[in-house]
Amino acid sequence: MFQTNVACRVEQYLAIVRSFSAKKKSIVRRMGFEALLDFDVNKLNRRFYGAQTVIVKPNQVSWVLGVPMDGRVVPKDSKQLNDAGKALVERMKEKFSFNKEIPNQPVVDELLRDDVSEEDFKRAFLLFILSNLLCPTQSTGISPDLLPPATVALACAHYAWAPFIYDWLCKCGRRFHKDMEKVAPPRCWRVCPCLMILYLDRKPLPVSVNFYRAPRILAWCDNAVEAAIEADTVEWDTYGKALPVEGVFYGHPHPSEGFDMPWGSQLEFSGPPSVP
Repeated sequence: MFQTNVACRVEQYLAIVRSFSAKKKSIVRRMGFEALLDFDVNKLNRRFYGAQTVIVKPNQVSWVLGVPMDGRVVPKDSKQLNDAGKALVERMKEKFSFNKEIPNQPVVDELLRDDVSEEDFKRAFLLFILSNLLCPTQSTGISPDLLPPATVALACAHYAWAPFIYDWLCKCGRRFHKDMEKVAPPRCWRVCPCLMILYLDRKPLPVSVNFYRAPRILAWCDNAVEAAIEADTVEWDTYGKALPVEGVFYGHPHPSEGFDMPWGSQLEFSGPPSVP
């Protein structure tokens, strides 16, 4: 089975975030990424069977990750930046030793400095979280495509991150399948916490996970993920060959439960307030 080498470094992310002081965690909360401080899945299963399609929409990304759905548009490239934004990109390239890509270590070093300013911390954290958790790549470092989004770090909470992450995942998916067609029939997918949870949430699996908790990233832990993958195993130690249910409308009962219970009667949501 062909497997991708996807740079979604969950273990590194968790180790760094768990070392943050109370002050740094407070900054992360003000940036709009509070749910990601309590994410508790240490490893991702990197094998997905590629013959199935899971429909994902931006609002589902918001329900899973607890990131803002609405707000200003996150800049995707330098063309969307003004002169000050373009100058900031160049300063970040110089600061973090840019050479085709940004090495992870200078960004991590910035995050761990005791005397780091709030401004510098926000930019470094945004680069770090996008590269290591939310926007997977096959790069060993940080993609330069993440520099324009990092320019809005100081006003991060006012931007629509769910649509940006959604567009990134779609772009990566198209690129991956195009590359795989040149090698072999596609048999796996790029994996990140968002996609894994979206997949597992759609399956009627015998796992004790509270479907009525949001953001969804807080409902899953290592034991639940391992149990779900084991229950979903079909053969050859792979999972994903059985198609998930058609879709899940967060905020309503899971389709496998039927619709005979009062809508929203068991909700414990602290995440996005509405479902289109």
